[in-house]
Amino acid sequence: MLCRIRREHAAVTTSCKTVQLLEVRGGRLTASTVLGVNGNCWGVTSSGDNVVVSYCSPPWLEVMTTDGRVLHQFQDPGSAQTFKFSDFMTTSRDGFIFVADWALNTITKLDSSLKVLQTFSDPQLSDPPRGITSVSEDQLLVCSYSKNSLLHVNVNSGKMTTILGKEDGLVRPNSLAYCPQQRKLFVCTSYTTDSIQVYQWE
Repeated sequence: MLCRIRREHAAVTTSCKTVQLLEVRGGRLTASTVLGVNGNCWGVTSSGDNVVVSYCSPPWLEVMTTDGRVLHQFQDPGSAQTFKFSDFMTTSRDGFIFVADWALNTITKLDSSLKVLQTFSDPQLSDPPRGITSVSEDQLLVCSYSKNSLLHVNVNSGKMTTILGKEDGLVRPNSLAYCPQQRKLFVCTSYTTDSIQVYQWE
């Protein structure tokens, strides 16, 4: 997984229990600091100038500085089971973190210290949900993997609506990113061949 931290910095999770920080200058990527993490990390997003990492087994989250210092941790207390497979994440423009859990079919909203604020569930999320991105303070888009569709989530109301489907060329959408300057969606699919499809978001 990949996320942008600041204008010229990004972070990517790797399969060897690390997060690789990158510098983005002049259209080129340069490897920077490597952060050691406490397990097999999956998702990554930003929180201000910090990095948020998700782990799948057991499910927990950490907020880390870019020099590897852990600021906040979230781990399920047991009976509550907020997460079962916490993987894809995004951060909204107003700083809230949203985590899609494809085992529980939920989207959970947390603040920057990893306090749970709200959990969204809907029959349309039983797909399961995969990639997730924020397009505004109160709007999310989520990949509905098995149904070959993209869901629009209104954070204020919790209402979910299908906005793109197989008839639009979506087959097994797995992750996505949004470019606000161009108002474009970049959707990664994983079917017979991996591909990236580009859509205009109005």
